[in-house]
Amino acid sequence: MPDNERDELVCPTCAAPLMEIVYGMPGPGLFEASDRGEVVIGGCVITGFDPTHQCRAGHQWVKANSRLGRLMVSDDGASGRPPAVAVDGWVAMGRSSDWRRDLSELFDD
Repeated sequence: MPDNERDELVCPTCAAPLMEIVYGMPGPGLFEASDRGEVVIGGCVITGFDPTHQCRAGHQWVKANSRLGRLMVSDDGASGRPPAVAVDGWVAMGRSSDWRRDLSELFDD
């Protein structure tokens, strides 16, 4: 992500810069980028209910116009949680896996 694009992405909660969360097996270059604060290493397990961006404070977000963002905003309460609210084009994932767990339970067949 170019510096000027990354600089424009800020956390709606704390205004810290947002970094892309990269999933998969990290190589040396990814560890170095993470050490520089350019990306966040998200791990190897991808559920489909994963945040895409995180700030230095740990607030995790997904774009509101993504499939997951639209699903979270349109949640009718079946998950037991109120629908998420989009803020400046982002939907909060929080600092935990609550949304991922709740949404995965909704769609387990």
